[in-house]
Order: sequence, then structure tokens, then C-alpha cells
Amino acid sequence: MLVSSHAATTVTEKEANTRSRMFNEVTAKFVLENPKLRTNQTLKIRLALRNSSDRTVDFAYTATILHIRVYDGAKKEIDQRMGAPILEAAAFPVRLAPRKEYKTVLTVDLWTYYELLPGKYYLRFYNDLRLLDDKALPKRYRKLYHSSPLVLWDTEYYPFSVAR
Repeated sequence: MLVSSHAATTVTEKEANTRSRMFNEVTAKFVLENPKLRTNQTLKIRLALRNSSDRTVDFAYTATILHIRVYDGAKKEIDQRMGAPILEAAAFPVRLAPRKEYKTVLTVDLWTYYELLPGKYYLRFYNDLRLLDDKALPKRYRKLYHSSPLVLWDTEYYPFSVAR
């Protein structure tokens, strides 16, 4: 389950500092709003997409659960649970004016997809190159990052924990 609330804002100098890779002049910033979870509590992720160009950019993102990977405390990827639902990849289009930022809060139910025991975990976020508006870009980025159509947004491991 994914819930989103959003707003378009002007980017400040402080907010512009990000370690994100750039795709079609757009960078992403992720913040886990509640990194200490209890069993069955939804995770809230603040997403900011920033257009760093002087032109309007059409961009799209999909349900977060399709483009995150969960890792254990040793940073080993955790497989989704058997029988986890398979989602259709519905895209959410965003039109970003020059130098503007789109912000949203995504609510993700990890428990539907993963068996998470109490402990420390990490998330990593991926971008789906197939959603880029310019169809020449996916090939370029796949070659640049030696990757499949899913490419890491950044190299960060975002920590979160599950309490007893």
C-alpha cells in the first residue's frame, strides 16, 4: 500500500545539496520520517524530486515498494516474503518547472512484503529508467552505471530499525 501527499516548492540552496544521481536533470532526496518502527507500523518516506535545469522536465515515479530494496544489519539484501503481492507499476507523473522541487510523503507497508524481525535494517532506493520521458536516456544511463533498468538513486544505505 502506498499513500502520497505532495506539493511543489522552490528549491533553497541548503535543500539543493544532495548525493543523488541525476536523471534527465532531476535528483532525488529521501528522508525516512519514522526510522524506528514497531511491528506492522507503516514507514513514511519523504521524497523530494528536484529539477536542476533551466527547462521544464516531465518525470515519473512509481509505488515505492517496487523500487526499494531492504537489507539486514550486515547489508545483505532480504528477499520478499513468499506470497507477497505483485503490484502493477502505475506511474505518477510530475511536471517540474525549472529549478523547482516536488515534495511528497510516501507511506509504505513493508510488512506486506517482508518478514522483518526486531533488529536493524537498511533501505536503498532505485530509479526505473523505463519511466524517463526521453527514450534515448535509458540506454545512456544503463551504460554509464553498468546496470539493468533499475539504477540506484544514490549510494546511501538508509538505516531503520524494528522494535520488539
